[in-house]
Amino acid sequence: MNILFLDIDGTLVTRSHQQSISYKEMDDGLPYFDPEVVEVVKEYCKITNSDIVVISTWRTAGLERIQEIFEKRGIERVIGVTPIGFEFKTRGEEIRCWINNSYDDIDKFIIVNDRNIETLEHALLKTNPLDGFVDLDDALKLFENS
Repeated sequence: MNILFLDIDGTLVTRSHQQSISYKEMDDGLPYFDPEVVEVVKEYCKITNSDIVVISTWRTAGLERIQEIFEKRGIERVIGVTPIGFEFKTRGEEIRCWINNSYDDIDKFIIVNDRNIETLEHALLKTNPLDGFVDLDDALKLFENS
């Protein structure tokens, strides 16, 4: 199993797209995902046969709600969210916990986020919050080397 650990703000919800649509929200009251980034995510998942685990603070809404949000915005491969709890000091710890408690063996994974991920820098594709996850080539290189 291959996993794309994916953030939302600064990765799927980009500053440039939000400015271009004057910060409009969808009918669910949440921001639109940048359509260019949605296509990159879909292409990445198709090429690498990866499923998505959401690492964003949005995950507090729960897996079913996150899946609804993503499907409404054109992304259908969300299988999980990282755990939430006071015992985790970093997002890296949350990701490690999810990996350690996964029911399937993880072959490869990358993390796409606009912030550093402590202890997992080797797997991180850090995005610019202005443009988000637009560099498919760099993501595929990172995946191949993971």
